[in-house]
Amino acid sequence: MHTHGMSNTRPYRIWSNMKKRCDNSKCPDYIHYGGRGISYCVKWKSFEGFWEDMQDGYSDNLTIDRKDTDQGYCKDNCRWVDLKTQENNRTNNRILEYQGSSYTMMQLCEKLGLNYNSVNNRIQKGMSVEEAINIPPKEQITFNGITKSVSEHAQDAGLTYHRLKKRLMRGWSVERAMTEPLRNW
Repeated sequence: MHTHGMSNTRPYRIWSNMKKRCDNSKCPDYIHYGGRGISYCVKWKSFEGFWEDMQDGYSDNLTIDRKDTDQGYCKDNCRWVDLKTQENNRTNNRILEYQGSSYTMMQLCEKLGLNYNSVNNRIQKGMSVEEAINIPPKEQITFNGITKSVSEHAQDAGLTYHRLKKRLMRGWSVERAMTEPLRNW
């Protein structure tokens, strides 16, 4: 028997997971795929058929995406895209109105330079779009050319927010505050 030799590769896992979402009613994602009639073409029952159609354009940083989320998996409806493109092509995207235009939350956050999780959390708590996007950002600092909130930098450095904030309030440079080891008393 001839084998494709790709059983332990990322493309094989993508194909296998696609089939599971469409065929296995015990799969947690089945309800969003097979459970609503999404399937795949006959050729894609085998990995070889799938790979013959989809190997062009594949890259490890891309994911498989259906152009029309109401149609099944086949060569004409599938493409390799980055995560941002795929996130903007989901059936459960929340569409937000802002200044007379419609955006997915991801698109609006990117347009305004806002943190997606922060805006999403605010809207889930009941804030309007305008309220959620107009809260001033947390205090930010730049370390090694990267600007983040104090809490994000603290987490990266293995410090608590309060420890890093206290060091900065004492007048320490950002470099010293981020790199000085903790004392072990």
